[in-house]
Amino acid sequence: MKIIDSNIEKNTSYNADIVIIGAGIIGIFLTFLLKKTKYKIILIDRGNKNFNYFKEIRTINKGTYHASSQSSKAFTLGGKSSLWGGQLSEFRKEDIQKNFWGLQYNELKKLYNSLYKTLHLKCNDKIIYNKNFKIGFYFTYFLKEPNLFKYFKNRILNAKNILIISNLVAQELVFKNKKVEFLKCKNNKNNLIDIKAKKFILCLGTIENIRFFLTNKALSRNNPLKKLKFIGCFFQDHLAITFGKLTVKSKTKFSNLFENRLLNDLIHQPKMCNVINNKNQLSMTASFISQSHENKLIYKAKNNLSGFKKNLNIKNFIKLLNFKYFKYVVLYIFHYMIFKRIKLYFGNTVKMHIISEQTPISDSKITINNKKLKDGLNQAILNWKTDTKEFDQIKIFIKELVLFFNQSRIGKLDVKKDFLKYKKFKKNITDTNHASGGLKISKNSKEGVCDKNFKVWGTSNLFVAGSALFPNSGHSNVTLTAMALTLKLSKHILKKNNTN
Repeated sequence: MKIIDSNIEKNTSYNADIVIIGAGIIGIFLTFLLKKTKYKIILIDRGNKNFNYFKEIRTINKGTYHASSQSSKAFTLGGKSSLWGGQLSEFRKEDIQKNFWGLQYNELKKLYNSLYKTLHLKCNDKIIYNKNFKIGFYFTYFLKEPNLFKYFKNRILNAKNILIISNLVAQELVFKNKKVEFLKCKNNKNNLIDIKAKKFILCLGTIENIRFFLTNKALSRNNPLKKLKFIGCFFQDHLAITFGKLTVKSKTKFSNLFENRLLNDLIHQPKMCNVINNKNQLSMTASFISQSHENKLIYKAKNNLSGFKKNLNIKNFIKLLNFKYFKYVVLYIFHYMIFKRIKLYFGNTVKMHIISEQTPISDSKITINNKKLKDGLNQAILNWKTDTKEFDQIKIFIKELVLFFNQSRIGKLDVKKDFLKYKKFKKNITDTNHASGGLKISKNSKEGVCDKNFKVWGTSNLFVAGSALFPNSGHSNVTLTAMALTLKLSKHILKKNNTN
């Protein structure tokens, strides 16, 4: 592996077998999967090893406010994994039976299992359904090193077929009929650089993938993207809402069921999900909000404990002795020693929230305006739309949760009085930074953007990777499933005599 800075190098053109556009979670992972092949791989990214914020407004909100699209973007090798907690969770069988995904659940399950071997993970994520309630219990888990550039760096360091070009922004796909001939790029000095390749794979993340496609679709030159009417449509995110608090009556029962624990050297977080009975039902998950997310002192205590565990040195030990939060350090340690659990709350109450799949809506979409950003791409307009269906089904799930906690005698779950009113609900929902859709998989070009092998309809050598492919968003964090589909893509690309 070789990393070069496009701002320093004087080359104006490069050649490769495969160009991967974007060195975020998916781009880095795909590069790793292709490291032992005969193909020459070029991975490009606008970022570098450093962490850089771009504060210009890249996306305007038109519909329901979407906070994560408005936050300052950080571009670096590893992408969002530099900000990410490393949480992974599988989609359920019911999640991919609602729409055309181009694969069956048993195939996806095999991809998950293969992925665990690749990542050296031993996970317990089986859903156990309670027979007396319409509720299931499962674990979501966290990577020890969430920054995937750091995680894979040493594993691809000696790969001679990989070239990473930093500080380079993809601008335009130049087509000849159905084939992308080359990719036009520019560096931070506005120098133009062309990259020729046999295959091009877009891994910029959901919103940036869509922005790039729409920018290219709007170009006057004749290209096959102009025939795809659903680019940017069916944009989705998970809906999150904190709806009430649990007054704990049995601390032992609560700890056994809902506090994080260390299994197979991975942190596992217990969560609940709803029971799915039909295709029209949305997937949902429920969990408790750790007080470390709300209290600065508790947050510092937990963070410094974690830092000390990773690096056993005097400097980190001294941090633990800070008198302001030392008591929380002691409580965390003793709680773990006695119960083998990571303490979730201090006091008698803890807040609870729900994350819900949203209904795919064609009018929930991203478009662009004529304003050019500093990188040469167009400013995006996000019209994120939700449906009353989410509200109706979340209410049902909440009633089942209230019933469970009351009858199990774990505690009393109090729901905010005005929460069950739609206007209040609409006002309090937030996104989860789990953007998906916009370039969805489809049976044909009239229904979506990519085929079952993630090749863009109407093109011969252009592919998409990541959660932008998703026809629906499922009940959980999208990263693991996006990585599973990327594994499928790598196998397709590496097929002998594959011309697609």
